[in-house]
Amino acid sequence: MKRYSLLLLLFVTTNAQVYYSGLIRPLTMNRLSDNSQISLPFRIAELEVGFSKGDIDFKTSSAVEFRWTGGDPKLDFREVYLIWYPSWGEVKLGKQIHAWGAVDGNNPTDNLNPYDFYYMFLPGADRKIGTLSASMKYYWNDWQLEVVVIPEHEPNRYPFGEDDFPIAMDDPGYFLTAGERMAE
Repeated sequence: MKRYSLLLLLFVTTNAQVYYSGLIRPLTMNRLSDNSQISLPFRIAELEVGFSKGDIDFKTSSAVEFRWTGGDPKLDFREVYLIWYPSWGEVKLGKQIHAWGAVDGNNPTDNLNPYDFYYMFLPGADRKIGTLSASMKYYWNDWQLEVVVIPEHEPNRYPFGEDDFPIAMDDPGYFLTAGERMAE
């Protein structure tokens, strides 16, 4: 059975395109005041792998997150999704990062994915967290209509309690809501 599975896999991939790219980026951050190390997580390695056959694509984007002091490497599948390209548009299913529009800095229309505030100074999709979702684009002449369904909300990732984070962020448990303030 294994032999037939291997032959089937070989046959499928001979008529397909497989592509990959990646990088390894060991970094360190030090304070200018005393040259002490800032211990925050960072992406030490990234890998993108894709598979295309006919009107079907399979794409993955993964990263290894690492912290120099006391941290084990953590594998993060940032995106893993399947794309189908019918004659009228495209359909995507899986864990995706949706990017709507392009502007310098913050984009007010790009609010579908949660932000990872550990990476808030990186550009574009690098500071976002992928969500399990389905999307469909319909093309008509020069127009395009996109529908996105995200069945479960995923919150932003905040660096609460991080002494090394350059911006102080208090735990939201310490804040009162407007209703609690009025009751006092």
